[in-house]
Amino acid sequence: MLLVTNPINIPIQLISSQEEVFAPVKYVKILLNFNLFSRGLLLEVDINNVNRITLELEKYVRFSYDRNMLELCCQKINDNLLHTPFDEKNFYSKLIDLFESGVNFLNIEYSYLKIEFEKEVDSLNIHSIDVNFLIYNFGICCLAREKIN
Repeated sequence: MLLVTNPINIPIQLISSQEEVFAPVKYVKILLNFNLFSRGLLLEVDINNVNRITLELEKYVRFSYDRNMLELCCQKINDNLLHTPFDEKNFYSKLIDLFESGVNFLNIEYSYLKIEFEKEVDSLNIHSIDVNFLIYNFGICCLAREKIN
């Protein structure tokens, strides 16, 4: 039997989701409930109805995109799914280094996503593209939020 003494870190990409339902409004401020390391957000919303998206991490604005910036900085997956990356990478790429400029929601006390709409909406689904690590060391396997050296 071979006993591994150096940890093996296998990255696992996963999706965390949050559903929001509210009275019909043209502006929402949503407290995000994600707690892993994320490389971007997916918004299930009519993309043509969005005027502005702002992500606040504690007191700081990570990004604030109007319609023009949404076209330049975000990736339209389909008419109802928008990828807002935390870097310039493509949504379909599976490389683990995409998380280098991501957001560690675990270390952030609170974060808000603010969205202004052209027409009223009454629900919104938000998904976070996260990473977790499968760690194998000394014959034991576990999931961890960070690599072990």
